[in-house]
Amino acid sequence: MMNAIYVRPPDEIPPQLSRADLSRLTPEQIVQADDNGQTEVIRSGRDPLEFERRGERRASAAEDAEARAVEQAEADRAAAQIAREASE
Repeated sequence: MMNAIYVRPPDEIPPQLSRADLSRLTPEQIVQADDNGQTEVIRSGRDPLEFERRGERRASAAEDAEARAVEQAEADRAAAQIAREASE
């Protein structure tokens, strides 16, 4: 399951349009969408995934590792606190 910490906020990239979306647009609207960066995924040769349609992106490997390290550090601190309390 993907935790919110592993996905950048929606304002990081513009919501991506699918082929179906583009088929309903006028040529001028397609040019505007392209200028707005909404066709980046479709230009890569595939339809956007649902999170990309919402304007989100997956975290990079480095961002994922950083988020997991933060979670592990928090879990370690909580475990140490419980151990301290148990020994008192």
